[in-house]
This record gives sequence, structure tokens and C-alpha cells, in this order.
Amino acid sequence: MPYKISCNGQIYTCRDNESILNASLRHAIKLKFSCRKGSCQVCLMQCTAGNIPADSQKGLRNQYIEKNYFLPCSCYPTGDMEIAEIPLNDLYHSAIIHQKEIITSDICRLLIEPSQEIAYQPGQYINLQRLADGLTRSYSLVSHPDDYFIELHIKKMHGGVLSNWIYNELTVGTEVLLQGPAGQCTYPQITDNTATIVLAGSGTG
Repeated sequence: MPYKISCNGQIYTCRDNESILNASLRHAIKLKFSCRKGSCQVCLMQCTAGNIPADSQKGLRNQYIEKNYFLPCSCYPTGDMEIAEIPLNDLYHSAIIHQKEIITSDICRLLIEPSQEIAYQPGQYINLQRLADGLTRSYSLVSHPDDYFIELHIKKMHGGVLSNWIYNELTVGTEVLLQGPAGQCTYPQITDNTATIVLAGSGTG
């Protein structure tokens, strides 16, 4: 049966087997999103009333779950829900582009100075947002967790709006927003020094 979704003062219905994100877009409710698969966490919102399906909180940090944050792209309601956008300063940190280097014909290296420390593990990624329009994409972290600067290697994608802007137009000193870290593909703490570890890389490697 369809359920009622209340978002920013607007009430609309979510069909059976329809995600809140798809229902919102069908009703011309503009929500931020990117991957639509529950990976990038760009679409994070807060549930202010109703039950949150467990699948829509998979991969979220405990502090997000405690605040009733969830992922609309993977949320298939089991009842009526009231949802709200999350204030930017609860999710994003201001950062400044410290250095930009064109490494190859399609890969750009960025050193980014965050306004506050971001604790992460090797294998995780971070979301970078352009201030002008809120366009956001996810990029793997290249730097070591002990490094002061956040390092990203960004591949210029054909038709990629943000990656082409970064490669062609972004300048040193520009302010951006960072969200994260996220991702569970991290290097485990292995005490058995005889274990075999196989590593593989794609994209920028």
C-alpha cells in the first residue's frame, strides 16, 4: 500500500516497492543524490517521525544512526514517514585547495587542507562538494591517515561535470566542502603474519 511522506512541508505518496528518493523525484521534490545505490551517502536525510527501515541505514556511522539519519535511495517505507534535510554543517567540513597538479592527460592530483581533522582508514572515500551549486561526487582517499593534507587523485571522466571542472577550472585557494569518510572496504588488522593479502586497484589505481 502507498505511504505518506512529509518533506519540507510537502506531503506525497510513496508506492509499493518504491524508494523515498524515487518517490520524491517523481513528485518533483528535489533531493540531493549521486550513486542511487546507498554507497556515496550524498542523499542522507533525517527521519523526524515514523519507522526507519534497517536497510536504509546500512554502512552509516553510529553517530548518524543515533540521529535518525538514513539513505532515501535505499529506503522502502513500511509506514508513513516525516523526513527533513540535514544542515550542511552537520555533514560537511569546509576545506581549501592547497595544491593542484596535472599528473597525466586525464588525472589531477589535489592536496586539500580541511578546516578540521578528518579521521579515516585506508580504503575509505570522501565526498567533495562544489559550493556554487552543491554538486557532489565521491573520491577515494589517497593520503595516509596521519597526513595533514587530504590527497585525492581525480580522473577526468567523459561527460563528468565535476571531474572536468576540477581538472580544467578549479584553482588553488578555492573553498570546497568535504563529507565523510565513508566506505567499509578497509585494510583489516591482521595478527597472523603468514596470511596472504591480495590487493587490486582500478580507476586511478
